[in-house]
Amino acid sequence: MTGTTVDINTLSVDASAGGLLTVGGGTTTSATVTGCNFSGGVLTMAAAGASATNTVATCTFTTKNTVGLNTAVATTVTGSTFNTTAAGTGITSSAAITASGDTFTGSATTTVADYGISLTGGTSTIGTSTFTNLYTALTINGAGVTFNGNTVTACGNAASPATASLVVTAVTGTANFYNNNITGGLYNIISVAANANLVNVMGNTFGTNAKAASSADLNNTLNVTRNYWGGAANNPASVTLVAGTTAGINYGSPLGAAFTASVFATSGTSLTAAATVGVNISGVAGATSFGATALSANPVTPALPSNVTLIKYFDVFANGPATAATVDFYGTTASPVTSTTGLYFYNAAFGTWSQVTSATLNTFAGYCEVVLPGTPGPSFAQFTGCAFALVNILGVSPVIQGTIYRANGASLGGVTLTLDGTTRVTSDANGTYQIIATTTGFHTIMASETGYRNQTQTIDVTDLTATYPLDFMGDNGLVPNAPNVSFVLACINKWS
Repeated sequence: MTGTTVDINTLSVDASAGGLLTVGGGTTTSATVTGCNFSGGVLTMAAAGASATNTVATCTFTTKNTVGLNTAVATTVTGSTFNTTAAGTGITSSAAITASGDTFTGSATTTVADYGISLTGGTSTIGTSTFTNLYTALTINGAGVTFNGNTVTACGNAASPATASLVVTAVTGTANFYNNNITGGLYNIISVAANANLVNVMGNTFGTNAKAASSADLNNTLNVTRNYWGGAANNPASVTLVAGTTAGINYGSPLGAAFTASVFATSGTSLTAAATVGVNISGVAGATSFGATALSANPVTPALPSNVTLIKYFDVFANGPATAATVDFYGTTASPVTSTTGLYFYNAAFGTWSQVTSATLNTFAGYCEVVLPGTPGPSFAQFTGCAFALVNILGVSPVIQGTIYRANGASLGGVTLTLDGTTRVTSDANGTYQIIATTTGFHTIMASETGYRNQTQTIDVTDLTATYPLDFMGDNGLVPNAPNVSFVLACINKWS
């Protein structure tokens, strides 16, 4: 079936009626197949010169010793069900696919070779899908993939020929696996034949699986670091070498607690994950990979200090190690970053949580920022895997507060307030700020913003339980570096 656009809805294709529907080819530039039922039939998305908007949605495939969806063009597959209980494969693709919200179910028997997805080309993205009782959930041979947020249960085969839940024969580009929950595997979680240096298995939750990972690559090490194995008792040895080589599998830095979200990067200098993990990383230099995980519980034995309440635990890393990095930690809707927010890191050298006093609070944007290395704070060596805790500090009062104004009387948000050259906060959208003074005596506060001249004021704090008003306005208001005539006239009219 061809045409410039093809739209197929609620069609049933049965093996007894020929069982083959080919969509695309010729002049087809888009094809959509929605709500169709393939009972033993095969849907083939054929190649076309400009076909780039192919979609398969809410379809049901029941394979019978064949393939459900066979595609040679970029295709999006959403909300579809693939039953391979009579043997076969849910999807085979020699081009990039984007699959989300799909269900793949096998026969739950070692005598039937049923597969979820087989990729032989392109760079695919597979997420939020479930794979259950399959001989192999995913096979990769000459393709790249991001496999993120999937649930893989009771896959693999321990009988001859044994196979893993995830099989990588050869990689083009990279194969990244993260945020997945893989449990009940009958053999290895993942098996890699070659290109182990292009495969990253990080930030996953592994339940009870018969085996961990295997690699036949004699020249490269497979990265299976920073995963949660259910507790220290289940963690594999840090490194497992292939006999007679220096290559093998790196299981290092297992996560100390369950997590809600994880993300990493193997290239570039920044990572934006505030919406998922609650962390943004920028300005990274010297690292081969970096990332962050939002943890559900304390990942180490020592408890946090008694004078804090938890906002969120994190695990942040930069392997290399890094020579530069900036990390922004975001609060939650229930516990946003305020003037009483603080940041702690687990100092493994002393076996305790230590405060990162160099951290800067940006209450305007809602994050706590640390520029590494912090002083005190984690060193770059520690940052190869470091637990952080974003907290609210109890027992102190935001004793100095006020509003930042331009000299012409307009309030100014996003201004950095620095107390005694160290503690920093940022004014909110209305120009208001709060900052904590932890000791009595005279304190200096400097207001600074790009494009404006710095303004400094001094205040005498005599009581830490009191609130001290301190506005930056009038003569202490912020003045542009190059004020124009209208600004000057506004100042004269405001204050004369």
